[in-house]
Amino acid sequence: MAKGIVFDMDGVIFDTENLAVRTWTQAFTHFGIDLSEDLAKTTVGMSFEDTCQYFIQHIHTPFDIEPIIKQRFDYTEQFIETNGVPLKAGVFELLDFLKAKDYKIAVATSTVSQTARPYLDNAGLTRYFHTILCGDNIQRRKPEPDIYLMACDHLNLAPADCIALEDSPTGVQAAYRAGLKVIMVPDILQPDKHVKNMLFAEIPNLHYVIDLLQTTE
Repeated sequence: MAKGIVFDMDGVIFDTENLAVRTWTQAFTHFGIDLSEDLAKTTVGMSFEDTCQYFIQHIHTPFDIEPIIKQRFDYTEQFIETNGVPLKAGVFELLDFLKAKDYKIAVATSTVSQTARPYLDNAGLTRYFHTILCGDNIQRRKPEPDIYLMACDHLNLAPADCIALEDSPTGVQAAYRAGLKVIMVPDILQPDKHVKNMLFAEIPNLHYVIDLLQTTE
């Protein structure tokens, strides 16, 4: 039976992957540059720095990334000020269940602390987690296994005793390589055969995690 649960954040706890795709495409369009939705979706699960580099490498129209980044942040802030950070279905129910069952719980996100921690604080979620690890806490980011290995270390658990909840192929690879059992809750990107072979389970939403944990106890 698993003793620890490690959550990815974007696309698992928060419905921010769709928001990111939308605000990136809007920001590029603002400067007259076409960023296809498919290209934007390819960056799901990447760190912010890797996403920027990916766009620089794959968009052949010359552009300055800095004003686009600022415009994208402006669009994101406008949305969050109006609507808040959208939660994925079942987050509170799952966290309440895990807390009641004395699971150790962590966050392992590629998003930097300056963004991730306020999101979790404002949503009232920080109190559930024993540790919160962000992209600026490590040197090598997903798909490297470092952040998951660090999360398990902070929980004082072996990776084999932990389950990772991920939504993207990049995150799945990181958790799998660290030795965790990986449950994928696909968001924007669906798993291909290679990714499916890494999974302990694939489920449609977080509500199914409770049933899965109860059947494996």
